[in-house]
This record gives sequence, C-alpha cells and structure tokens, in this order.
Amino acid sequence: WLFFIPLKNEEIENFFNIPLPPEIRLNIDETVKSVLPVKATIIIGNTSEKKAVTRKLVTYITHGIDVEENMKYLRILQKDPHMDVALYAGQALEDIENYFEEQIAKSRNINDVESCLTIYNYLKTGIPKGVVRQDLESLLRSKMENVTKRLPEYYEIMYYLEKDENYFLKGYEVTKEPRLLKKYLLEKLRKSEYNVVKAYLSETTRKLICDN
Repeated sequence: WLFFIPLKNEEIENFFNIPLPPEIRLNIDETVKSVLPVKATIIIGNTSEKKAVTRKLVTYITHGIDVEENMKYLRILQKDPHMDVALYAGQALEDIENYFEEQIAKSRNINDVESCLTIYNYLKTGIPKGVVRQDLESLLRSKMENVTKRLPEYYEIMYYLEKDENYFLKGYEVTKEPRLLKKYLLEKLRKSEYNVVKAYLSETTRKLICDN
C-alpha cells in the first residue's frame, strides 16, 4: 500500500541538492522504501529503519568505509526528533570510539599498515579532539616511518597528515593505483589549477579515472 509523507523543502534540498517547491509530498511504496539509500532512509525512514541504518553506519565506519561521509549521517541521526533514534545514534558513536581506542591500544607497539589505518580512520571520524588528537597524529607519524611506500594507503595517510596532494601523484607513480591519480586531479580541480589537470587528461588517464 502507499503512504503519504510530507517532506520539508529544505530537507530534500540539503540531501539531494535540487530545488523543490514548498508543500511537496512524495508517495513511496513500502517495497521501494526498503531499498532506499542511507540519505533517503534518514529523511523518511521509520524508527526501526533508522536504527538499522545506524548499525550499518557503525560497521562501515569501523571498517574504514567512507568514514567522513558516514559520520555525517550518524551525526544527523543523533539529532533525530525521535528520542530513541537519537539515543541509539549516540550509543553508536560511543561504540565507535570504544572500538577504535581498544584497537589502537592493542596495536600501539606494532608498526604495520593495518595499525596505521586504524589510527587514520579514527582521526577521520572527528571524535578525537585537542591533545588526544595531537597525540594520535604524532603516533601515526611515528608508525608511518616504518611502513612500506609500495602501498597506496601510505600516500593517502601522508596526504591526510601533511595536506600535500603531491603525495597522491608520487603514490600513483610508485603504485600505479588509479584512485591516487584521481584524488590528485580532484585536488588540483578544487584549487582551480586547470592546466595541471589538462596535462594529465590523456585518453588513457581519462579512462583510468572514469573506470575507478
């Protein structure tokens, strides 16, 4: 059966970046609703669906999948008007913090890429603040001195620490990982350095980037 859901204009615009007239309403079938992406579920999902999404977000974040984007979704759920959803999201944030702190404590004296990625992903959550964040960044820099430079992750982490997109280019030259070249060119686009981007957009690199 169909149900009628009123959505605020600004809610849809914020999530989908499309201008909508006021008082818009959407008719959405339950079977369609069950396969909606995270963004849509956060807007129109019921309490159970939002809790299910919250659990998925915890899994994604602790596994290093789109950490920053998924943290934004979790923060939105934390402000949900339904108190049980907001509390559930708050507990999820605490679970994420506990998970990373436990993993970092276990691997503090281990210098491999996995232990570095754990700290890197935790920093990307935005949870560590102040002195704690500074200590974690120092620990990560120290560990990175012992990590092989033949891995793409090395260059992604170094970019995060140093904010120098040339790490992406160097990483692409060493590892031939297409996503590093893509990140490099996106940074150059963001800085409006179009000549640099144009120089790399051969037919080969264009296909390389679009396919990854």
